[in-house]
Amino acid sequence: EIKVTNKQSLSEFTGDLDVVSVVPCEPFPNDWDWDTGHLYTYQVNSQSMVTFLSQQYRFVYLLDFSPSAASTDIKKGTVLLDQQVKALRRSLEGVIRPFYVPGSQLLFKPDIYVTVIAWTPFLCSGAQAVLHQGWRLTPLNLDLFM
Repeated sequence: EIKVTNKQSLSEFTGDLDVVSVVPCEPFPNDWDWDTGHLYTYQVNSQSMVTFLSQQYRFVYLLDFSPSAASTDIKKGTVLLDQQVKALRRSLEGVIRPFYVPGSQLLFKPDIYVTVIAWTPFLCSGAQAVLHQGWRLTPLNLDLFM
């Protein structure tokens, strides 16, 4: 059996492993909602889906800076390297975007650390160029990071 505590912030959870919220299997009880979920007792079974979240994540991106990536995409009229940088930005925007933990109103904003490596096979033998290493990325410093 699992019981959820009613807390207003993720910072109130201090254990090594805490149950933050539960979304019951359908059909939901008539009066179940994110603000009443702590009033119920839940059971985990073979049909249950458990999601673990961490307060810190580390991501490594490897960008292809080979000569072929500097070529022009004739169909789109753009350089492939430019497309890689745009794709990196879109990916990072998604990774750093806070979200609400399902079954709760707790806003989840983990610490995100990012490393970006440029793969340059003909310019460097062996070691690759590290553009950023272990940068703590937030919505406020994304532009500076890019």
